[in-house]
Amino acid sequence: MTKASITLVNTQLNAGASLFNSGYIRIYTGAQPATPETVLDGQRFLVELRFGSPAFSAASDRAIVANPITPGVAVASGLASWCRVLSSDGVTVLGDTTKIALNSTDIQVGAKVSILGFIDMIAMER
Repeated sequence: MTKASITLVNTQLNAGASLFNSGYIRIYTGAQPATPETVLDGQRFLVELRFGSPAFSAASDRAIVANPITPGVAVASGLASWCRVLSSDGVTVLGDTTKIALNSTDIQVGAKVSILGFIDMIAMER
């Protein structure tokens, strides 16, 4: 197995992280679509949260840290089950490959929803 250098991985992470600048996270109920490109079919949109710009710190030792993400106000009620992460121009970048920790997964309309943290957003072999 080929192993990438820290320099290469950090460069790739920085390039990829720039896709998230001013992007957003949309959280839904229902079954997760098969791919990030799959059209939604019956899933309910609950809330949208915004990344800052820059969305992440500069990569260091194969890792990046998210900068503060603006909380959102829920437009519908339901159990959060998956999310899509989109660039600022609305192109899906990730489709539930991200594990996020929310202040609550039982979302009620009008409630403030915030992200407490990311887990394993991008994993690369050392």
